Amino acid sequence: MIGGDAALQHDLSNGFREQGLRAESTADLEDAVDRVFDPDVLLACVPLDAPGWSGFDILSLIRSHEQSRSASSAPIVAVGRRCCPETRARALAAGFISCLGAATVRPYLLDETLLRARTLRPHLHRYTHSEDRESIVAHFPSDPQSGGGQHAILGLALAMDAGGIDLLQRSLMAVYQGNAQGALGSTARLGAIARGTGASRLAILSDAMAASLDGGMDSIERSVILSRVELDRVVHTLRQEALQFFPYGSP
Repeated sequence: MIGGDAALQHDLSNGFREQGLRAESTADLEDAVDRVFDPDVLLACVPLDAPGWSGFDILSLIRSHEQSRSASSAPIVAVGRRCCPETRARALAAGFISCLGAATVRPYLLDETLLRARTLRPHLHRYTHSEDRESIVAHFPSDPQSGGGQHAILGLALAMDAGGIDLLQRSLMAVYQGNAQGALGSTARLGAIARGTGASRLAILSDAMAASLDGGMDSIERSVILSRVELDRVVHTLRQEALQFFPYGSP
């Protein structure tokens, strides 16, 4: 557990210990980031309202270290005194695997979170090429080594990153609000964007998100988490393919 409210840390620590796990906490971000990569760490809990840092800032810091190390980290769980639907949708779309609040530190929810962490961890390597790399590259401008082509690819990466995250968040919010048609619309748009860039795996996961709407909340959220991971792989693929053409020191 990385910093945060002492009372919530206490509640979570007790809950995880009852599950037979050892719970540790640190307020030192540098130490925390190193420990996240320890293979013995099952998951890391990040407070959404840490003093001086938001949980989303801490998540971004961890992600930057994942990228520089080309590593997969432990699943990251957002925690706070309150986890309303808006916060939960934003957290999962940002890349957390769950969102726990003081009112939801219950054994069955901890069980669900731990199961999710164990089963999803092998799939959380974001900073590697998508398996659809060849088909994605085939959708590049005809002359990617031209300046315009390079910038077009980077622009596509930025657009997919921001647009994909927004669609995942919108889809979840629609689910939480009981708006199945809204959720289907958002997943369909993400699928169309994926197919338009040759990202077949992301398109398949988008279709799975739509299919999971009848499968319960856990199934829906898992689909969103896996879709976000693949979105990161697609964006990473685009950036790496574009950046290889820039001289050292260029964007």
